[in-house]
Amino acid sequence: MEPITLRLQPPLAEELEQEAKESGFSSRSEYIRHLLHHRETLKQNPPIGIGQITSDTEFLDQSVDSPEELFEVISEMEDRIDELEHEVADLRTVIDEPEEEADENPQEDDFAALDRWLQENGPQSDDAQEILLTAAQILNSEGPLKTSELKDRLAERYLEESTYASVDTLWASTVERLYEVTPGFEKPGYGTYDFDTTQIKKQIN
Repeated sequence: MEPITLRLQPPLAEELEQEAKESGFSSRSEYIRHLLHHRETLKQNPPIGIGQITSDTEFLDQSVDSPEELFEVISEMEDRIDELEHEVADLRTVIDEPEEEADENPQEDDFAALDRWLQENGPQSDDAQEILLTAAQILNSEGPLKTSELKDRLAERYLEESTYASVDTLWASTVERLYEVTPGFEKPGYGTYDFDTTQIKKQIN
C-alpha cells in the first residue's frame, strides 16, 4: 500500500479515534482505511446517523454527531490520492526521459580555441596545424611524454598520409619548431613534453 499523510483538526481526529475504538478497530488508520474502502456505501446512505462499522460492514444504531465532516475527510483523501497519482506519473516521466549525454570532453572549448589560434597564428600548412593540435591532445590525456614517445605517436597517425619524408622532418617542422610559441605546450624536463589546457586562454588572451 502507498502511505498517505493526512492532517486533521484535533477535534475530528479525536472523534475518529473514539469511533475506531468503539467499532472494534485496532487503530484509527485501520478505521479510516475501512471507511475509504466502503465510501460508496456511505455516500449512498442518507446522513441519518453513521453507526459503528464492523468488519462485515453492518451499521448499528449509534450515530456520529457530524457525518458531513467524515465525508469531507473522505473527499480530501480522494483528492490527495489523485494528487499523488499525478506526482507518480510526473516522476515516471522524468525517469523515462533519456538523460542528456555527459560532455565526454570537457576541454573541447580549449582545444577549439587552440585550433583557431593555430589557423590565425600558427604554421601555414594545414598538416602542421593538425599535427600540433593532435600533439596537444595526446599530451593532455597521456603526458608528460618523452620526445621519442610523442614522435612515434604522431608518426603512426600522420607519416604515411602527410607530405613529410620522415618522422624527423615531421617532428622538426611542427612540435620541435613551434612548441615554445604555441599556447599550452610545456617542457617539464629535458627531452620531455607536456600540455596544460589552462594556459591556452591565458596565453591567447
